[in-house]
Amino acid sequence: MSEKDNLKIAAIIQARMGSTRLPGKVLMPLPTPQKSNQATKPDALQNSELKQTMNQTILGRLISSLKMVQGIQDIWLATTELPKDDVLENQAKTWGVRLFRGSENDVLSRFWGILEQNDYDCVFRFTADNPCVDIHAVEFVLKQHNPKLYDYTRLNGMPIGMHVEMINAKTLLNLKYNSQLSAEDHEHVTIFIKRHSNFAKNMLQISDYLEYLNSKSNTETTNNSPMLSLENQHRLTQLRMTIDHEHEYKMVLDFYEFAEKKNGKRLLDLIIQWQDQCNPESKLSD
Repeated sequence: MSEKDNLKIAAIIQARMGSTRLPGKVLMPLPTPQKSNQATKPDALQNSELKQTMNQTILGRLISSLKMVQGIQDIWLATTELPKDDVLENQAKTWGVRLFRGSENDVLSRFWGILEQNDYDCVFRFTADNPCVDIHAVEFVLKQHNPKLYDYTRLNGMPIGMHVEMINAKTLLNLKYNSQLSAEDHEHVTIFIKRHSNFAKNMLQISDYLEYLNSKSNTETTNNSPMLSLENQHRLTQLRMTIDHEHEYKMVLDFYEFAEKKNGKRLLDLIIQWQDQCNPESKLSD
């Protein structure tokens, strides 16, 4: 067993029902998958009926994906104390994830509350309006993060809403004693770390991830993921797979309707094929 196998790691999802631009978006529906396109973690999602129910919503699809990631011990839903978020507490119980309720605007304090009550080494940060989680990318970041060398590891260059970030628990907790934090830093959990040079950061690029996928394809005869040209990597960077507005929800919905017709493909490959279909004159192909 490696030293990394002994790390206690959690995924924290910040979520609330009170979005001003698209209220209740985190529980809006998505197409239910007929067959999983990603490898299942042992003993995860044993109840197929529960899995189907989870996959029917934006937040549920995110949680369902995270339950398949090797190396994450706990998944937390960090929401507010407002009555409108009682429904999220009920969903957390139904889906078998842990729950923390705290400040509406001070999202960072929700993370502090979880970390003060639990002995985690590192955490992943996710937001509930980004359902398109590439579990291979999450596992890649986990492999690349060394908490002895880095405070923070991030995978850049993915479509907006699909970046992956991992932070040392102590790094986040130490921010509590930093007098330089602004209201924006409390709302956006990791921007203070990204903005200041005194934190050790491991900023990975999509080219690093694609090389990782290419090396995996040498031993996995299915799901091969080709290396993408620099032009296509740039196009992926410009693509929005986050849900802030109604038109973005419809776009992500269209992607999942496309994806459910496919089988045996990694998420990034599906996005490329979907973009090719949507924009035949500007294909994301080499």
